[in-house]
Amino acid sequence: MQKYLNSKNIILFLQAVFVSLIAIGVLPRYYAFFIALTVAAYVFFADQIDAISFTVASIPFYIALPITQNFDTMIYWRILVLEMFVIFVFKYRQAIAKKYREIMSLPGKKTKIKKIWDDYKIEVLLSAIFLLAFFSLIGAPNKIVGLKRIIYYANIVIFYLVIKYSIKKIDDIKRILKHLGFAAIMFLMIGFAQLVAVYYVGYEKFWQFWSSKIALVFYGKRLSQFVTFNNSWFAFSQSGAPSLRMFSLFWCSLAFAMSMIMMIVVPLSFLFGDGVAKRTKNAIWVFIGFLMMAVILSGSRGAWVSIAFAIGFVLFIASLKKTAKYDRKIYVKRILLMFLLFGVLFPLSPVFLGTRDISSSSVGRIWTVKDTSETSNKARIEIWKTSLLSIKNNPIFGTGVANFSAESDKFSGAWKTTSHNIFLYVAVEAGIPAAILAVIVCFYLFKDFIAEFYLADDKFLKMFFLSLSIAVIWVLGYSLIIDSLLTSDKVSLIFATLI
Repeated sequence: MQKYLNSKNIILFLQAVFVSLIAIGVLPRYYAFFIALTVAAYVFFADQIDAISFTVASIPFYIALPITQNFDTMIYWRILVLEMFVIFVFKYRQAIAKKYREIMSLPGKKTKIKKIWDDYKIEVLLSAIFLLAFFSLIGAPNKIVGLKRIIYYANIVIFYLVIKYSIKKIDDIKRILKHLGFAAIMFLMIGFAQLVAVYYVGYEKFWQFWSSKIALVFYGKRLSQFVTFNNSWFAFSQSGAPSLRMFSLFWCSLAFAMSMIMMIVVPLSFLFGDGVAKRTKNAIWVFIGFLMMAVILSGSRGAWVSIAFAIGFVLFIASLKKTAKYDRKIYVKRILLMFLLFGVLFPLSPVFLGTRDISSSSVGRIWTVKDTSETSNKARIEIWKTSLLSIKNNPIFGTGVANFSAESDKFSGAWKTTSHNIFLYVAVEAGIPAAILAVIVCFYLFKDFIAEFYLADDKFLKMFFLSLSIAVIWVLGYSLIIDSLLTSDKVSLIFATLI
């Protein structure tokens, strides 16, 4: 017990308590500034990995700062990320300068370029995407909104870079993953608490409370007003009997489902290793079961269908000759057991939801995937057509980052302001070249994960890279029908942590 009573856990606990009190209206919103200053002070004095771990564990608790009446949407994780980046650059300034001198001392321009590409290809590609993003704003109707969105993306990339270059050993990865696991547990607890709340108070009272209280504190007035009338929190059947689509502290159920998919990396990674007790393994499988159930209870058909990409990938890995027999028996087999668990839990969702109408549960909703007349399917098809037309008219630099809504209004009565496909989304707003570069980034990341799986000797690392590959392919498959990877800050933070 004594080992858990440290400054990091105490501040994390106090943060959770104060955020909860603000969320339910006991404390006024301006207490968010006190929380932000307190955690920023901890990050300043903490060890780099501890600071990262704390930031990751705090993902469920980040709330918006009410800076002014009309500007209350900035969430304070962005302050922590910028702070960690400045500390990182200052701490490693000599190493950075040394690396720069080494590259500059190489003979010939081509040799320098090759060295930079070999060592920093992801950073080069991301820089090119950002350059195209800035060019996209030249003809954009709303340049200020676009610039704000680019800064947001820069925050996420900075977080990714700080984590990438701060990790020096396997224990660093384990520490960060354990804290990400804590965040996953918090999300799950809130999600299942929502089920209980809806069961006892009814969906109307729950809807009103969550949109006017919780959403206001976590995302600000604008989104609070939006979700009051437009959200994906419930599934309605023809009989009108609604069932909750679990969304926890995310602003929509789709983002929640995507995050729970990514979180499977945490328990799977710790299944193997020296000294993992049987009781611990059983607890890990329970954890995996809750994550799978959360994906199911999110009501997101895209999350369910895109599991086919993950299953296909695992079977492909199992079929390769270079995949050792031991790897098939131990690692691949465990992954397939997880998919089997998903299949077993899927028909049980009506029991958890307490729904009287099967058609509004996962069992009923899965059959509507092919129904093009169904409301959300029909709307997606419309928005995809609008997106393709927009790309045709603005192929090089797009409509401008965060300016798709202005463009979509010209073409049709599109029901959303995004493309509901991450690659279309990038192409629409930043142009086809930016979308191609984004695909190349995904390719290189995925290629590196697979290579690390085959090269790793450590059991933990081997399972980490295999499960990470599976989560990424599942998420990218899911991203063909949603774009939460770029539009939800919590999803983006989790993705940046893992890759």
